[in-house]
Amino acid sequence: MRRAMDHLLGLGVRSIRLDAVEKAIPLYRRLGFREEYWSLRYTGRASRSHVVGVEPMRGGDLDAVAGLDHAFFGGRRGRLLGWVFDAYPDLCFGSWEDDTLTGYIMAKDGSDSVRVGPWICRPGHVEAAEALLRSVMNMRVGEAVWVGCPEGNGSSVAVLERNGFMALPSSLRMCYGGCDLREDVEGVYGLGGPDKG
Repeated sequence: MRRAMDHLLGLGVRSIRLDAVEKAIPLYRRLGFREEYWSLRYTGRASRSHVVGVEPMRGGDLDAVAGLDHAFFGGRRGRLLGWVFDAYPDLCFGSWEDDTLTGYIMAKDGSDSVRVGPWICRPGHVEAAEALLRSVMNMRVGEAVWVGCPEGNGSSVAVLERNGFMALPSSLRMCYGGCDLREDVEGVYGLGGPDKG
């Protein structure tokens, strides 16, 4: 772990973040990682529901998606978002109000479940966030769905629980180095995964 950290710092990385399962938290503390927030995990079964106000994502939407993502996640993840869209275009959706993107969701097929995230939505647009989640579920009816979300987004928890999702054991988001750049969790409904944020 120290070699990996030294390698990243040698490349000029300012902060290293990870999600620690409970048993690993003491190890990461000894290495100098600091606590940021609990990363809540939920699982459910995709069911079909009526959705309005959501459109399948198109390649031309990626600039707007990356801009909204940057506004709430803080990092520049355009390449990652483009990779997810190219690999799973049928699981990527956007919600627009006039010409403004209010939210987007991306998901990936995993080995045992559909993995939701990133899932970003402007605060005050909970209905759009829920419609985005239901759009993904409509594409994989009957399959298991996994979502990780930051503990500070109560709207995400409410949407997940309203749609039958159950809580799993959480992990702790931790940071090493310069940790001043943080997500605006009010707009982060779903993390892309513990390894990607």
